[in-house]
Amino acid sequence: HGTPLPIIDSTFSYGWRQVEAARTEGFQLDAAARANAMRKVAEKLESIALDGDAKVVVGTAPLYGLRTHPKRNTRSTGETLNGATGAQWLAEFTATLKLLHGDNFKVPATVYVNWDDWFYATSTEFTTGYPKTIAQRVLELGGIREIIPADSLAADEIIAVVKDRRVVSVLNGMPMTTRAQFRANPEDEYNFVTMAAAAVEIKFDAEDNCGVAHST
Repeated sequence: HGTPLPIIDSTFSYGWRQVEAARTEGFQLDAAARANAMRKVAEKLESIALDGDAKVVVGTAPLYGLRTHPKRNTRSTGETLNGATGAQWLAEFTATLKLLHGDNFKVPATVYVNWDDWFYATSTEFTTGYPKTIAQRVLELGGIREIIPADSLAADEIIAVVKDRRVVSVLNGMPMTTRAQFRANPEDEYNFVTMAAAAVEIKFDAEDNCGVAHST
């Protein structure tokens, strides 16, 4: 089994007149183009960590993500979390963690949830008059290391990951870097490319036990 390591890039440029004007007039070039390139690469890195990329295939090895890997454990959530009761939240998180327990991963997991769902949990009492929010009560479950809210997850989606190198690894071929491109003439544009090479490698054993659980 292999995991492709894609190279992600985004380019931007400055005209030579623009650079000369900045140099002679003593002002800085607008950094928006560079920031935009960095954001595009970062968002793609997040996208492939979650969903992989169906276009990236090396030999017979496709690039999978946390919510597309065929060996992950899956179930359907039965509730709309943004509006659910504290008991319903506990039931959904417990059922997700039990997917990991069924594959012999009885250790604390990192759990990812939708940002709006988690905001609701942090601002809603577990039950009326109970001195804790839903979020505080959920965090007391024994199988949770931490909960990370992310806007890239869909509503009602829960992803639990056992962060162990036997389960997942981040393959980092190149951290995000911005490089200047070759210029042959003084009047050539100043071209730059922002690049990164990284992917999530998801592992499983000979009995297809996998330390990733996905509720949707």
